[in-house]
Amino acid sequence: TTSGTGGGDNTSGAGTGGGGSNIDDPIEPIDFSGVVFDDKDGDGFRDNNEAGIAGRSVYVDENNNGKLDAGEPSTTTDSSGHYKLSDMPGDYTVRQIVPTGWYQTAGGAGLDMKLAAPANATGSTTFGEAKYASIGGVLFRDKNKNGKRDSGEPGIQGWTVYLDSNNNGWWDKGERTVVSDSSGKWKFTNVKPGVYNVRVQQKDKSLTRTTASYKKHFVFSGSSITSDFFGYA
Repeated sequence: TTSGTGGGDNTSGAGTGGGGSNIDDPIEPIDFSGVVFDDKDGDGFRDNNEAGIAGRSVYVDENNNGKLDAGEPSTTTDSSGHYKLSDMPGDYTVRQIVPTGWYQTAGGAGLDMKLAAPANATGSTTFGEAKYASIGGVLFRDKNKNGKRDSGEPGIQGWTVYLDSNNNGWWDKGERTVVSDSSGKWKFTNVKPGVYNVRVQQKDKSLTRTTASYKKHFVFSGSSITSDFFGYA
């Protein structure tokens, strides 16, 4: 024997008993769970009417390189947006994979998770994300001046439509713009949830506006607004 007087092996220290062994308790993986939700108003907090998102990939970024690598614990959220993961004790970053057309509102670049034995997980486990919205419409020649687009009334090309962030009635540097196409159509994409005022820079001052001077919208995750019509006669 290596250090005892009995007939058994001693695997973790000196002993005097015969045949017994002193084996350390094994280290077990630690479970933790969380949720991914649709942040309808984009404020980074989960409200009562904001549902979980199914099918989102969440993983433990063990080497903290910002991507899911082979062998790293990963899972997908269930029908209510919940997920469950486990890993060995340690300090980790938990991340989600945000699909194209969405952006993250809660969880930052990743969630700090501390796993410590026995079965102790410390850290936030909630991810929020919102789907980019869009706002669109048409500029048209309102021939009969009735404030709505009728059959045969052409679109107005080449005019600038802008999101009046401070609602002062003027385009200011930094405010988003688009230009109407040959059929008078225009569209803002990749719009985040928020309140928006849509206005037009009238190019031909000889024309009279026949519709409202601006449109106000409360935009939420995934909103698709297509009804902003501006008429001029």
